[in-house]
Amino acid sequence: MIAAMGLQRRGIHLDFKGLPPTPRRLLELLDVIAAARFNLVLVEWEDMFPWTVDPAFRSATAYSEMDVLEFCRTAAQRGMEVVPLVQSLGHMETFLSLPRYRYLREVEERADTLHPLADAAADFIRLLIDDVLRLMPNVKYFHLGGDEALTLGTHPASRQYIDQHGIARLYLKHVEPLIDHLARRGIRPILWHDMIHDWPQAALQQIGRQADLMVWGYGDGPEQTSSHYRTEVIDKFCAANIRLWAATAYKGADGCSMDLPVLEARARNATAWLELSRRIPFQGIVATGWSRYSAHRPQNEPIDGALDVVLFVGGILHDGGAPPGGIEACIEKLRSLDHAEPFLKCRDALGELSAARRDAWTVVQHLREQIALEQCDAQRRWGAHAQILLTLLRDAAQRARQAATRVRDALEDNVDARWIDEYLHTRLDAIDREIENLAADLAQFAAKTA
Repeated sequence: MIAAMGLQRRGIHLDFKGLPPTPRRLLELLDVIAAARFNLVLVEWEDMFPWTVDPAFRSATAYSEMDVLEFCRTAAQRGMEVVPLVQSLGHMETFLSLPRYRYLREVEERADTLHPLADAAADFIRLLIDDVLRLMPNVKYFHLGGDEALTLGTHPASRQYIDQHGIARLYLKHVEPLIDHLARRGIRPILWHDMIHDWPQAALQQIGRQADLMVWGYGDGPEQTSSHYRTEVIDKFCAANIRLWAATAYKGADGCSMDLPVLEARARNATAWLELSRRIPFQGIVATGWSRYSAHRPQNEPIDGALDVVLFVGGILHDGGAPPGGIEACIEKLRSLDHAEPFLKCRDALGELSAARRDAWTVVQHLREQIALEQCDAQRRWGAHAQILLTLLRDAAQRARQAATRVRDALEDNVDARWIDEYLHTRLDAIDREIENLAADLAQFAAKTA
């Protein structure tokens, strides 16, 4: 059993920067999460939080203060600890996209990374932290993000500081005041590991005395990968006496515009982390559920189409292996919770949309290749293959539109219409533009060769 492995904390991550559930649906999802036997929720509020630092940070559908309080109360009733996540360095788009915060950007034309040496940069993050803690004052852990600060060191001042002191010192200069701010309230900070994994040992020991690291990786297992979460890195963290958490994923890790998670990949990754936990004393393991790869990327698969995977991954983390009865047993569990029928409706509609989109983009590639062939070899122009492919593309687009109608119907009670509109328009409009452009290219090419 998982308890024997020392993983008392099994967390699920809710990412609200894409397809956020309505307040009612959010509470309903806690029943599924509890049934999956997660006992911790890592909540990434993003623009769904009722910010008072600057109300402009709120989306048009942001939760109210009462919504947040009710979520925390209900989670506690279900036996779940809540851990808030507020970005502090990378993935700052929600805040830095506003023009008046341009001065806090590491690169002026990009809103993703905070300039850690900017005047009041740390003060700004402290305000965000305090805004969240006013509604969640009793948390024991607080996740400060800190991952994928892709342009860190680009600003001339940052570059100069790194040249003189190293990138670890720059990172620490920024986060240590935030860590101290939380420590004074008895809250233990957590940071993603990927910006830290290649630090010298002394710097790792320094951060380890002050914060936990959450090691994430969603592809091959740590024992098989050569990526930033390979076991060599984890062993290096252990040698520095860093308290570690692990992060697998139940959705949002199989492609930036997927409609459904890939069960086999999610199960394989979760199992690999679980096996490593037999050797590494993780504080806990969190199954992440990304709704966008960043705030400026397309929304990916809705949680309402991934509830079976939530239960499947939860079963792996709790029991040490796949649920007896497999995915069908997970659907039966949803049926006992009165969630099965709406879930199946949503999953099947998303599956149809995904298949139609996949077919459409495959035909786009083939059609562009056919046009290129006909342009470079006049003898290949008379087979009508391009027109046949264009017809196939239009057929796939029509199937996608029909599936989108079913997706909308499946989600409309659980997600605000504006987010459903964005989700579907992103997927359908791109295909429609390809059809228009390819039809125009074919017409122009036919006119030249007539």
